[in-house]
Amino acid sequence: MESGLDYFGARYYSGAQGRFTSADPLYIEAKRWPYPQSWNLYAYTRNNPLKYIDDDGLDIKITGPNQQVIDETVADLNKRKGAQFQTEVKDGKLAVVGQVDASKLSKSERALYDAIVDTKNVAEINVVRFSDAIMFGQFVSPGFNKVDRADLNQLRKAGAEVAGEAIAHEALEAYVSVKEGLTNFEAAHKRANEFFGQLRVIGPNPLPAGAATATSGRADYVFQRIGVTATVEKTFITPQPAADVGKNWERIRGNIRVIPPPK
Repeated sequence: MESGLDYFGARYYSGAQGRFTSADPLYIEAKRWPYPQSWNLYAYTRNNPLKYIDDDGLDIKITGPNQQVIDETVADLNKRKGAQFQTEVKDGKLAVVGQVDASKLSKSERALYDAIVDTKNVAEINVVRFSDAIMFGQFVSPGFNKVDRADLNQLRKAGAEVAGEAIAHEALEAYVSVKEGLTNFEAAHKRANEFFGQLRVIGPNPLPAGAATATSGRADYVFQRIGVTATVEKTFITPQPAADVGKNWERIRGNIRVIPPPK
């Protein structure tokens, strides 16, 4: 064009200068703090265009250490109970497969569908291989949740649909926190529970029973929407006062295993 600029849909790029002429339309948010490359609103896909594509000028939808853990997580999501549509990773973002009549979706499925197709309120789900500080999923900041791939593999023991339920909950938790301006975990978690999870935790109980110091603990995670209970045992990295296990359960670092329900 006469100005020497190239139009990329959301903004113009100057080849001579090697940069965009205006900022990314998504302003700097708290969820971007861990990623310094994303602070530069004149950059494109964190200066890594060989790995990422950002066709709407906003942000990356689902991230992980490699494509395998992302694909496994999306495969689990597609096994959620009552799934009325399938999802896939497209250009680094979660996308709906095929055409979907949104008017025929259930309340939960419609909420997930709206979150995926909404390009104005962007949330990021970061998948980690393993973390002894995360129990299944973690609200980090508005619009940014993490999920633990190792914990999701454990959840599969309670049923193929349980891991999918957990992922859908985390996705909605991240999304509603941005769309509805929910700045704390409690509010976002409660809202997401209206659609997926409806989680109730029974316990935890410190182990060994009766000891003053606990080396592990056990709790029942009741996924009320799908009617499945997952018995979760956590082996603590550092022994804990037994009296403190209940109030610190989520914050105690440890390794998770799910005890399969009796057949």
